[in-house]
Amino acid sequence: MFQKLLLKVLSYYHLFLCNSKIFDSKPNTINSLFFLESKKLLNQEQRKKLTNDELLYDPELDNQDELWMEKKLSQIPSGTDAILSCPLCFTPLSYHTQRHELYSNQYRAIFVENCKIIRTEKLLYNENRLRNKNRKSKNEELSNELITGQETYYSVVCETCGTKVAVIDEDEVFHFFNVIPS
Repeated sequence: MFQKLLLKVLSYYHLFLCNSKIFDSKPNTINSLFFLESKKLLNQEQRKKLTNDELLYDPELDNQDELWMEKKLSQIPSGTDAILSCPLCFTPLSYHTQRHELYSNQYRAIFVENCKIIRTEKLLYNENRLRNKNRKSKNEELSNELITGQETYYSVVCETCGTKVAVIDEDEVFHFFNVIPS
């Protein structure tokens, strides 16, 4: 413990004080002694070989992770437009998606993972369009035909962090809008 503390003090001393412009370019005995002592302690520290446990590394687990990733990537179909991830925690959400024709930042998918449907949040989308019929004059009222179509959606959140990432419609199709494509 004392050697590590001394090593830090000596290395700071050498880096900041010996190399500063405060001291002359002529070496004195105190600077030389501190430099030699710190160099000796650095060599001792460098010689110590850290074990895998000290490095928090397990080569067997690394191999297992690589096999799992290869298996996961082999399941990705070749016709997918993007692999979607959560924008907050980068958790993969869908491997097989189709990009929206009009909006390039939106995707739809049927097969998803790490997503949670919030059935208590019911979202209604009203598609109202007005069609003009028989426009005769400015003073006359316009006869309009109102066409309504109401679609029901539910919110979808990332299972890991709770970020809203999509909605799901009545046909069980996920519409992603807040995701990172890759």
